[in-house]
This record gives sequence, structure tokens and C-alpha cells, in this order.
Amino acid sequence: MISHTPRRAHLFAFAGNWALRVKAFTGAAWGDFEELPHAKNAASLPALATWGYNRVDIFYTAQDGAVYHGTLARATTFRRVDGTKAYGPPVALARRGATVLDLFWVGEEQVLFHRAMGGDGAWGAAENISGPCTTSPAATSWGPERLDVFVVHYDKALYHKAWDGKRWDYYFHKLGAEEFEAPPAAVCWGEGRIDVFAVDVKGRLLQKFWERGQWCAGWVELGTGYRGTPTVLSEGKGMLQVFAVREGVVWRLKYGDGKWSKAESIGGYCLARPAATLC
Repeated sequence: MISHTPRRAHLFAFAGNWALRVKAFTGAAWGDFEELPHAKNAASLPALATWGYNRVDIFYTAQDGAVYHGTLARATTFRRVDGTKAYGPPVALARRGATVLDLFWVGEEQVLFHRAMGGDGAWGAAENISGPCTTSPAATSWGPERLDVFVVHYDKALYHKAWDGKRWDYYFHKLGAEEFEAPPAAVCWGEGRIDVFAVDVKGRLLQKFWERGQWCAGWVELGTGYRGTPTVLSEGKGMLQVFAVREGVVWRLKYGDGKWSKAESIGGYCLARPAATLC
């Protein structure tokens, strides 16, 4: 799920023919699902980034590991990103500033790679950020000189690495002893604030946040009985929406005015991350 104005959002799901479908919420009601032209043979839900009203960039992994890029437009053509092959879909995406997209994926030998696309559509060289990773990454950015990426390693702990505009941290930093098997989700609502969410092996939906130059102590538990990877979005400073699956049903939690709401069931039957079935 992605929101690109306070009252507009898009949900993505698989069709039975491995095509991607999308439906839009315009502030009053949800529209119907429409199949994205030329988005065929998908092996994962897409990674998304928005540039403003009605501009959404979409990246997905095909069943042969190739990564494709297109935009949310009726006649868009999805083009293969040459030199990029993901061995652990899906890919992760972050928008850095106003013109740069950063793509992350797990390649051969479970190594994490990064590649940036500038505003002119040209791709830079792929760089090895090290590994190993046992899940797909999550990535986010609060500005042109900051990137944060999160992965699960062999010990099932969640690790974090940051880029400060000049260089990457030399090491991944371990974020506690909790154990995870599914990929995390991450978001920034403004400079100096990061929120990362993941479901641990006990089924707890957990949150950890970075603020005032440091990580909060421990993890915040938001509920139990969840599975898979959550989906998170922010509509602005101090505002979060998290979607996660519990007992096959999609639940939404909202954060605002400094506190979390109770989990609200929004129905549907879901075996994967909620972006596939919030419809």
C-alpha cells in the first residue's frame, strides 16, 4: 500500500495469472481493481515510491529474478533494470530527496546490493553492501543525504546500516536479541525519525524507532498472533498506519497524537503481506 496525498492511496495485489492489479482510494471510496498493463510474470508484490500526486514508481521481481520498473500510468511499459537480479524477492525501495530512487535487493550468496537512479532515469553502478541476509530488505530515507536499510541475518536478529551522504556504516548494527524470520518494514515521517516494524518468531508485532540520534530502548509490542511482513505508511509528521495479518485477517493500527489506536479489523483473507489483500 502507498499513499501519495493525505487522502489518496493505492493497494496492490496479485491476479491469478501472476499479473499485478491495483485499486485506488480517492478520499471517499475505493475504486475497482485494474490490471497493470505489461506487469506480467510477477513473483513478488511491488516496491513503491511516490513523487507527489498521481506519480508512483513501481518495481517488482519476475519469476526469473529479473527486476522491472514502471510507473502508475494506464499505458506504462515495465522495463527490465539491466544488471540487477534478485535471488530473494521482493526488492526494497527508498526515495531520497526529490529526484533519487534507491533500489535494494538480495543477490547471489545472500549478499545485499544497492543501486541508485537519478532524476534523469539513469542508473548508477550496483554496490555490494555486504551480508548475508536471510530475508528481503526494508529501506527508507528522510532526505538527500540519508539512507537506512534493515535486514535479518542468520541469527534471526534484525540489523541496520545507514548511509550519511558520503559512506555506509562499516558494519551492520544489531537491534536487540529478538528473533525474526519475515522481512521488516520501515518508514520515515521526517528528518531524524525512523520507525521499523517486524513480526517476531513468537507472532508479536514489534516497533522500534530512532529519534534524537539514538534508538529507543527495547522494542514496543503492538499485539500478538501476527504473521508475515507488515506494511507501513506515514501521511505526515507523527502519523503512522500499520497493516498486519492475524488469523488470516488484515488488521490496521493507527498512530497519532502520540499514541496507538486499538487494532481494527478491515476484513479480507490474507496469507501474505497485507498489500496483497487490502481490497
